[in-house]
Amino acid sequence: MKSLQLPLTLLLLLTLAAACKPKTDKDPDKNPTGLSLEDQKANQAALADPASCANLKPDQYCIEGLQFIKLGDNLVWDSLHVDGATVKDTVFEEITNVDSFAWNVKIVRWKDGGKVILESDFNTYQLCGRIRIEKEGLVNQHGIGVGSTVEQLLGTYQTFAISPYPEMEVIELNPFGISNIYFHIPDPGNVLFNKKGKSISPEDLDPQAKISRIILWDNTVGNPDSSSPDA
Repeated sequence: MKSLQLPLTLLLLLTLAAACKPKTDKDPDKNPTGLSLEDQKANQAALADPASCANLKPDQYCIEGLQFIKLGDNLVWDSLHVDGATVKDTVFEEITNVDSFAWNVKIVRWKDGGKVILESDFNTYQLCGRIRIEKEGLVNQHGIGVGSTVEQLLGTYQTFAISPYPEMEVIELNPFGISNIYFHIPDPGNVLFNKKGKSISPEDLDPQAKISRIILWDNTVGNPDSSSPDA
C-alpha cells in the first residue's frame, strides 16, 4: 500500500481530540443547559440508545457504527465487502519536522460519490477507531444523516457543544451527553467564525445549512484504561 500525505485527516483527528475534552457543569460556555452531566446523559439516553444498533439496515448508522462495521471491530483488511460499493485499502500519513504518523484506512465509496472512511485506532491498529460518514442516504434512528438540515439536527438533539474549526471551514456540533458522535456544518470562507469567533450559539447557525460530515469515535477503543467514553 502506498502512503498518502493527507493533512486534512490529522485535522479531523485534532477535531475529535478537542471535542472530546471532558465537559463539566461548571463551564457555562460548554454547558448552556445548566444541567449536571448526569442529568444531561439521562435526557439523551433515548437519543443514544445502543439498542438501536442491534438490527441496523444497510442504509442506517448508529452511535456504534454501521451495518457492516462497528467501532472496535477487528479490521481484517482483505475481507470487508459492502454491497453496491468499492472498498479501497490505504494509509493516511502525516509527516512533521520531528516525527511521522501513519494509520490503516479503508475507504468505502459508492457510485454516487458518497463515501465512508474507516480509520484504525492509534493504540490498536487492527481495530476500527473512527468512522467518517460523507454519504447522503445513511441515517440514524432519528432520520439524521449527511444532508439533513441544522433545523432538523437541533430539533432532534436540542443541546450541543459547538466548536468552530476554521482550518477546515466547519462548525462542529457534539450533542451533550453523547460523547462519540460529531456533526460538521460547512462554514465556507469562515464567515460565521470571523463574525462570532468561538462564541457560536445554535441561533447563529443557518437553519437550512446541511450536515456535510458525521464522525463516530469512541476513545475507549484500544484503550483498556478507559471504562467509559467520558473517562
